[in-house]
Amino acid sequence: MHYIFLHGFVGSSEDFVPVRQALGNPAKVIAPDWPGHGSLSSLRDVSDYSLSAHLKIIDEAVAKTSGPLTLVGYSMGGRILQHWLIQNPTLPEESKVILVSTSPGISDVAERQNRVAGDAAVARLLRVEGMQRFLHYWHWQTMFQPLMRLPRETLTPILKRRTACDPEGLALSLSGVGTGELADTWRLFPSLSDTTKVIAGELDSRYVDLARQMHVAAPQLRLNILKGAGHAVHLEKPKEFAEALLT
Repeated sequence: MHYIFLHGFVGSSEDFVPVRQALGNPAKVIAPDWPGHGSLSSLRDVSDYSLSAHLKIIDEAVAKTSGPLTLVGYSMGGRILQHWLIQNPTLPEESKVILVSTSPGISDVAERQNRVAGDAAVARLLRVEGMQRFLHYWHWQTMFQPLMRLPRETLTPILKRRTACDPEGLALSLSGVGTGELADTWRLFPSLSDTTKVIAGELDSRYVDLARQMHVAAPQLRLNILKGAGHAVHLEKPKEFAEALLT
């Protein structure tokens, strides 16, 4: 079984190292970086931040696999994965889709416009104030409080990676594939099979609600609420998260 892990905003492929270790050596893992993140943080061409550019990254990852695979999309990675699934409805037999702490997007036009304005404000914060000020705002959100309470030896390398992010790359990411920039994907859910699982951390009430809404829209989906976890379930509870991928 191949695993393709798709990270979230302000993340990178390195976020999935603990999960990979928990899965064990037999797991074949591909974890690409998104534009503006990790190894692709220096990209500056606006076209590199389009939805099509992100979908191409998934295409390239899938092309490296053979046979069944497990596609895991966390937060922003989950939203982009949903768009990829709309264009690629047929997966190899016995494949799985795991949507983690993610959203189908915003269907209401006014709400989407408000989100675009909000993301533009965050992009300005990144460009003007830099990473330290942005991360203070970002981690202050309730959904990230469980992450921030991790033991120092676990949290320090995560924060070090995030502090090293490039503000301009993240700002361009928000402009290209922010939640308000993309169409919602609710139309996808009735077509998903029962090999699709939706995961959220029980302490992340907003995304627990969204996960339950997705389950209502598509009762065939499997729903898994991880106890004691917030938004970043793969970083907070890597062993439990790995177990959820295997079951």
